[in-house]
Amino acid sequence: MELEKKRKLPFLDLDITRLDDRFITKVYRKDTHTNKYINWNSNCSEECLIGTMKTLIFRAHELCDLEQDKQEELQFLKNTFISNDFPPQVVDKVFHTYKPGQKKNQDEDAKPTETICVPYVPGFSERFRKVMRKNGIRVVFNKGRTLGSLLVRTKASTQIEKSKDHIYLKKLLNMQINVHWRNWTISEKKRPGTQSRYKTRKEIQ
Repeated sequence: MELEKKRKLPFLDLDITRLDDRFITKVYRKDTHTNKYINWNSNCSEECLIGTMKTLIFRAHELCDLEQDKQEELQFLKNTFISNDFPPQVVDKVFHTYKPGQKKNQDEDAKPTETICVPYVPGFSERFRKVMRKNGIRVVFNKGRTLGSLLVRTKASTQIEKSKDHIYLKKLLNMQINVHWRNWTISEKKRPGTQSRYKTRKEIQ
């Protein structure tokens, strides 16, 4: 359990400072934080990479009460993203233009009428999205087939109902619980030598 030290208490991603009349918050990171985020050269769309920056910028604006703390956090984020191979000109542009809470004015005619989902291909997908956007079609990217999806299978080969080791499921399958909304009745399938532990509402009344 975290204890207050020098009027400061970390809670989740908040650093809370207790004053005589109020609390002041800012972003908190553990000492073991590596400051490693998604690399700019990763196989992800530019929209996803920029979205990572915007997410942390939004957090800085929301959690930092003091302007000094907010500016220090934003400068720290700039250096962190550049160290993760983000182009400095892209970082400066996003941090300068993105203002949390401000909505872009979009024309009704510019809104897409259809949405398609396609695998992401570096270099091609961004150009494809621009062409489709002009035609009123929204493009969403997915990761497609990867080496991990081909080699790793997390789905059980045997159905869980037929598994010999799933003893808890067998117990549940031996019970039959029916709930009727109108009569508020709950019944249990009787097993040999046992009595139902549940009674209907009518029986109670």
